Amino acid sequence: MEICEPHDSFTPSKAIVDRMVDESLKGDLEVGGRKYGLVLDIGGYYKNVVTLAPSLHISEGEIDLALTLLDQLLHRVDAGLTEGSAESGSIRGGRIE
Repeated sequence: MEICEPHDSFTPSKAIVDRMVDESLKGDLEVGGRKYGLVLDIGGYYKNVVTLAPSLHISEGEIDLALTLLDQLLHRVDAGLTEGSAESGSIRGGRIE
């Protein structure tokens, strides 16, 4: 999942990925009354790519949990972008635009 700047959806954004990593490691994403954190695998030439590489033995419940946590994380980072800048976009189809 490549993360790009909101103003053009083309320019790689390591800054947004850094915010995502910081938020995901706090361990305060909540699902079903339990708190979780996420460890993100970051790669790409510009360090703006989040790699999704689940185990081959992952269950549907674990996939649902991971997607719910990732959705919460993206919305939280998007809210922080919106507060920080009038030019910020929003999340569309799993991408920050």
